[in-house]
Amino acid sequence: MKKIRLRKKRVLLFIVLPALLISIGITLAFMFKSSETVENIFFPAKVECKVTEVFDGKIKENVAIKNTTPDMVAGYIRAVVMIRWEDEFGNVYAKTPAEGVHYTISYGDGWEKGADGYYYWPAEVEAEKSTGYLIKECKPVEGKTPEGYTFVVDILAEIIQSNPKDAV
Repeated sequence: MKKIRLRKKRVLLFIVLPALLISIGITLAFMFKSSETVENIFFPAKVECKVTEVFDGKIKENVAIKNTTPDMVAGYIRAVVMIRWEDEFGNVYAKTPAEGVHYTISYGDGWEKGADGYYYWPAEVEAEKSTGYLIKECKPVEGKTPEGYTFVVDILAEIIQSNPKDAV
């Protein structure tokens, strides 16, 4: 009885062990099989924008953002308005100017202010077209600028392609 059990174990060992080793070898061969490298070439659309404005050295007027994309790609535009005082070396004054106290600003129509502080143009802007005015006029109040500093209004704009819709 013991001999029959021992023979069954040996037969199983000689059948199962080689089958197990062969399956492991085949699995490893598939895992480490080398194939030719496939290069995926993807060219995203290049979109660009430019701030257009009228500035006489003191008053900033008619600020808009133009889609300057050379490939005729439409895009969505957002912008942030940064107002501060700077000295001749670019050092920023410690206090931020207050609207109505240190400067006056009138915003244009059509822009939506987000909770993140950015202004968003709600429609896509075709290539070589502009948004409506973000700022109609912005100027410092006389006598409210700290000595040795200049009133600075910067507009930083960004654009992303609007098509395809899932790229936004």
